[in-house]
Amino acid sequence: MFAHIDFSGDAAKVGLRMRPAQLLIFDNPKSGTPVMVASPSIALDLIPSLGGAELASSERFL
Repeated sequence: MFAHIDFSGDAAKVGLRMRPAQLLIFDNPKSGTPVMVASPSIALDLIPSLGGAELASSERFL
């Protein structure tokens, strides 16, 4: 895993509340870095990620 972003946790740090929401970003820096150095904007398209959140109905999805 390259990065874990906890949106709801970050919101709580500044006094805001939101339903659980997180993003996991997967990448292999050894193979991905040369591609992004050659074309920085490609980073938006290539990095595989998985997001999850909880809906108002307490239903969770990925």
